[in-house]
Amino acid sequence: MRKVRIHTDVTFKQGWSIVGGKRYYFRAGFEVEWAQYLQFLKEIGEIEDWEYEPEPFWFEGIKRGTNNYRPDFKVSYKDGDYCWHETKGNLKQKDITKFRRMAKYDPDEKIILVMQRKQTKQVKQIMLISKALEYVHGLIFADKLDYFQSGKKR
Repeated sequence: MRKVRIHTDVTFKQGWSIVGGKRYYFRAGFEVEWAQYLQFLKEIGEIEDWEYEPEPFWFEGIKRGTNNYRPDFKVSYKDGDYCWHETKGNLKQKDITKFRRMAKYDPDEKIILVMQRKQTKQVKQIMLISKALEYVHGLIFADKLDYFQSGKKR
């Protein structure tokens, strides 16, 4: 059984990549890694499917600042439920604004924040993650995530 790891030191910035036999234009290397992980989950039957940036959410009436949000991944489950995965290397205040507006304008949508690595020494990042947790439904630190092709987590 071959062990597969999410690489959190990816230097790829943006460009075309093939995942699951489909070609996508990713904006960051970590998005490619997360897409590969979601494809792995799909292939072992843990999820039904995933989509990359399938649709934007518009915040009606917002005249300044963030008036829309397009989550990175839509993850669909076998029971028909779904959630959104937003991948981040570092959070910015603008991201918190998007999460807050999603909670206000589309409160039934579930967002999981996927951080590339655990931020333990950067006070600003810890504060922003803490703020994000007021609006998102979950948090994953991908640098602590190992998985095997058999589907068993370590």
